[in-house]
Amino acid sequence: MDITRITKDNERSFLPFCARSAAKGAPDLIRIGAIEGDMARGALSARIEDGIADITSLYILPGDRRRGYGKALAGKLEEFMEGSDVDAICAAFPESDDLNHFFDSLGYVLFPGMDVFYFTLGELLRSRIWEKHIKGRKTAGLKKVSEISARERNALDTGMGFYDYDPEWSTVCLEDGKCTSSLLAVNTADNVSIAWINSDKDDPSILLQHLRALTDKTMEEYPGRRDIRFRMVFDEADLSGKLEQLLGGRGHLKSEGRMINAVKLK
Repeated sequence: MDITRITKDNERSFLPFCARSAAKGAPDLIRIGAIEGDMARGALSARIEDGIADITSLYILPGDRRRGYGKALAGKLEEFMEGSDVDAICAAFPESDDLNHFFDSLGYVLFPGMDVFYFTLGELLRSRIWEKHIKGRKTAGLKKVSEISARERNALDTGMGFYDYDPEWSTVCLEDGKCTSSLLAVNTADNVSIAWINSDKDDPSILLQHLRALTDKTMEEYPGRRDIRFRMVFDEADLSGKLEQLLGGRGHLKSEGRMINAVKLK
């Protein structure tokens, strides 16, 4: 087993284990990959901010789980943090017996968090919101984050910097040198996680443009697939109900379980 830093030079070997965040040039993002033989087995991403290393993604191939790759990746992150000003390592993940046991075995303290919800691509394409508000919507005013210039990247909302996102799956709208709306997403293991969606204008149709672009990207990446999950966590309790109504009624928006926050002090 070989544990290595993921850089722009070798990141292609680790897709789709983690987002291509190196493309945005974040100096405080650490990505670590596990290789055995000539095959990538998994990867971990962590964001360093205000004395905290926040694990934003950890994925191991299903057939390689329980073989020590996750423990090795987490251990390598702790090695990188030695001698730094990081006081704690944190992670947030959907609650499951396996993940709870994994982080507990590594010495993390677990705390309950918010619920994770999802709907499938097929449910979106059959919904009222798609037919009435998204299907015919134009996306000409949007740009992929991977396509914007260095000067335009400086105009992005500074709050976006906290999130680990995939520049090929994330979109922004720039007006007069200012970012007016954005959607950040991560494509990992047949799931599309919406990490951030925001608009400076009180106009939901702008956000629907971003959702159309994300749907187009998903169908391009997974032709013929309708079981791809769109995952998200809601800060406001009533937002899940509103989205469910737009999708066509109760039952379309499903709970994937509660988020668990794991914390390990150095």
